[in-house]
Amino acid sequence: MKQKLFFITLLLSVLVPYFFSCSKNNIKDISLLSPSVSKAKIPASGVYYSLFVRSFADSNGDGIGDFNGIISKLDYLNDGNDATTSDLGITGLWLLPIYPSPSYHGYDVVDYYNVNPDYGTMEDFEKLVSECKKRGISVMLDMPLNHSSAQCKWFIESQKKDSPYRDWYHWIEEGDTGYNLNVKIFGHNVWNKGSANDYYAGIFGNHMPDFNVENEAVKTEFKKIMRFWLEKGVSGFRYDAALYVLDSVKFPSGTQNSADKSSSWWAEIIAYNKELNSQSYSVGEVWDGNTTRARFASGLGSVFNFGIGDKFIIPEILSRDAGENVYAGMLQAYYELLSVSAPNAIDAPFLTNHDQPRAGGLLKGDVDSLKLAASLYLLAEGVPFIYYGEEIGMKSGTKDETKRTPMLWG
Repeated sequence: MKQKLFFITLLLSVLVPYFFSCSKNNIKDISLLSPSVSKAKIPASGVYYSLFVRSFADSNGDGIGDFNGIISKLDYLNDGNDATTSDLGITGLWLLPIYPSPSYHGYDVVDYYNVNPDYGTMEDFEKLVSECKKRGISVMLDMPLNHSSAQCKWFIESQKKDSPYRDWYHWIEEGDTGYNLNVKIFGHNVWNKGSANDYYAGIFGNHMPDFNVENEAVKTEFKKIMRFWLEKGVSGFRYDAALYVLDSVKFPSGTQNSADKSSSWWAEIIAYNKELNSQSYSVGEVWDGNTTRARFASGLGSVFNFGIGDKFIIPEILSRDAGENVYAGMLQAYYELLSVSAPNAIDAPFLTNHDQPRAGGLLKGDVDSLKLAASLYLLAEGVPFIYYGEEIGMKSGTKDETKRTPMLWG
């Protein structure tokens, strides 16, 4: 009885505000939980499905997922017929990086204007976009703008001190006392030794040098990249590491992080996308607390709701204790923050993603728990994101590679 009451309480904490709001407003508008912030309407824009191309579907038997493999499975995602119930009914795809890269994950991009040959040709990608459109599916590309690959031609050129690309990255000379060369993040040094008594910044490692995003030439290049892919038919971008583009560790000692400055930088990128396609929808990775995410949302327009799954939904289901409606309270507090700093922002809830252990493992494969977890975030505000395989309860280990294993078909 106690367990049943827990499930009912937890579900009602989300469902009651949701259905109450829908009864008062047009069904296409989902009101915020609190009447005090209900002025900030968030349009319902379907459900996105996040997939790793390398691991989703292999069309030619080489052991690597590809664009044609995705095409062969589109009817599973959305067959384009609202009368059928055999498909998931998703309305958007977020493709993890599809560009040429020396790594398996693709977040160190070598060429922003091409596709990874492991995944097929540009023509294959264009066909994928076309087939998605036939079924009412938007395509969102993962876009790393904080850093490139160390094998990117721009970075290779920047190593020459007289190169016009020098200032495209964060380079400092050995002996420069204005910087802390010993600062570490994620367990490694931010500053990496170059070949000519100099150092370059790489928050995510020496293989991923960070762009100097304040350089106008860099911003101009980024906009060219956005235009290139938007003209290919994509609907928007998932911006990787959006939190770090202007991180203080890349600037002289004493520089303070400024979420507002970073948000303004992102606002320029998003505004450019909207100029090209007014219906463009993008979302930023801002892996931080509610306050920081809300401030970034004012520029990005949409950021992932980190913590909603692994810190609230999953622990509450495992403990069979919702406390004093802790999950609903967290949502309420976050929506109130958004109503002040980003009243037109679209929230992007998810359960787990490619950087986290899968929900199927965390919930020990219990089907009822997985269904409850899904309902609690899919019925929250904004545009929810499903990680491929989550719908069938796939599990994972804790290493990144185990979180991105092949989809279990059949």
